[in-house]
Amino acid sequence: MFRFFFKQTVTIVLAIAMVLVISGQSRLYADDHTVENKIKVAYLYNLLKFVWWPESVLAADKSEITICLLGQNQLGPYLDPITQMTAQGRNITITPISNVSQARDCQLLFISASEANNLPQIMDGLKDAHYLTVSEVENFAAKGGMIGFAFKEGKVVLEINTQATHKANLEISAKLLEVANIIK
Repeated sequence: MFRFFFKQTVTIVLAIAMVLVISGQSRLYADDHTVENKIKVAYLYNLLKFVWWPESVLAADKSEITICLLGQNQLGPYLDPITQMTAQGRNITITPISNVSQARDCQLLFISASEANNLPQIMDGLKDAHYLTVSEVENFAAKGGMIGFAFKEGKVVLEINTQATHKANLEISAKLLEVANIIK
């Protein structure tokens, strides 16, 4: 039992360190969209490890965690490596979708910046959903989304709306909350 907790703790510390190191690099390459997109993908992967869904969403018989991509996605080619990884003991799959009604089997819904004008309708379609919503739409967390990617002082940072995550019965790791800006 001690080995399990030790291994979990080491994994969490290493994952957070990876995000912090990568996000620190973003300051050096603020105009490089390739680096920015790789940082966002690293965050997406780590979010899968530091967010816990209700049992009804991650049933014991389900062997996958699914990231759904809504909108014109710049992250696509950078997401391939994480499909070879696991999170919470499950394989990671990526599914492009064209509307929010297709997100039923998703655990994480990534909303591209191209959907900014459709955000009110998208958020309306997500009422009572238990997906983790993540977006690069400006002020996403302040607009009712759960986790937004923001660009501040030359680096990608997370903004987390804790009210939205609580409403969806999602539990966010305290370690993740420590490295994010909290939006209430």
